[in-house]
Amino acid sequence: MEIYFVRHGLVDYTTGQLSYKGIDFSKRLPSLIPDKVDFIGCDNEQRCKETILHLEIKNGIKAKNYAKSDFANKIPLDDCPKDGTSIICYRMETINYLLNKLQIPLFTQQNRNTGYEFIIHFKKNNKTQTYNYINTGFKK
Repeated sequence: MEIYFVRHGLVDYTTGQLSYKGIDFSKRLPSLIPDKVDFIGCDNEQRCKETILHLEIKNGIKAKNYAKSDFANKIPLDDCPKDGTSIICYRMETINYLLNKLQIPLFTQQNRNTGYEFIIHFKKNNKTQTYNYINTGFKK
């Protein structure tokens, strides 16, 4: 199992949609992720849907959308294929439920803006689980 946790792109809060930087991130995102993706899960917020648009196009798959309560119940993790590669696009209000389940350090109020700076890469096989951070080149 391999999961890439991607925070939504930067938002223009006057429109509720991705800002120019957020759109640029969305377009660049497929180059930061491996070529073969088996599953895409997405918070049901518009900013998350816009962020993974180019991943959907590149991989020819539609993202499954989740409500905040689904994240709280860790349902996106249950839907990730055990022998595949998954992307989960999140907003800060939902990700800590999943990180806690996987024993990955949680975001705090102090470090929440760093979520734009990296993608969390989680990998699990029969014996071990690891995680690392992939730099996105973006900052808030």
